[in-house]
Amino acid sequence: MTTTPQRQINDLLTLTRSVFVDLPLAGIQWGWGIGPEEAVTKTAWKGYDAGVRLATAAIDNLYRLPLTAEVLTRVAPVLLRWQRINNAAAGAVFTGLWQTVGLPTTAEARALREAVACLAAEVRLQRQENEALIGLTTRLMQALDAQTPVTPPSLFNGFVLNEQVLQLKTKPTAHEKGN
Repeated sequence: MTTTPQRQINDLLTLTRSVFVDLPLAGIQWGWGIGPEEAVTKTAWKGYDAGVRLATAAIDNLYRLPLTAEVLTRVAPVLLRWQRINNAAAGAVFTGLWQTVGLPTTAEARALREAVACLAAEVRLQRQENEALIGLTTRLMQALDAQTPVTPPSLFNGFVLNEQVLQLKTKPTAHEKGN
């Protein structure tokens, strides 16, 4: 089994060889129709795996250094303070800018969305009522033409006194014709 530094050297050589030699050669062979596409994919994955192993080892070595712990210990509180200062400044600047420009806030946009949803529901209800009225009007017109009784839909039971409306066609008399 190889040691860690030897493994890292082997990974570096594998990555370098696959990126600069094997991958271009396999790509050219595949492009000319000499080699299979799988060779290009296999070479690319081999280089990728070696690169990931190298990056992981480098990050592991970085975290093992005492200097990294000391730098993070001193820098983290400073970065957090700067973050709080930036958030406060951005909040102050953008709140004033937001009001000056007249852009809606999140609460206003949410209230507007709710109002639009209520209006959409009212329009749907109005459309259904209109369709019911059109259906009733159509049935009434058909009843007038056919002289048959009309039964209104249940929606209009409270508005119509009788359960059926009977309209008989009458022929105009001589007085109505203007003679």
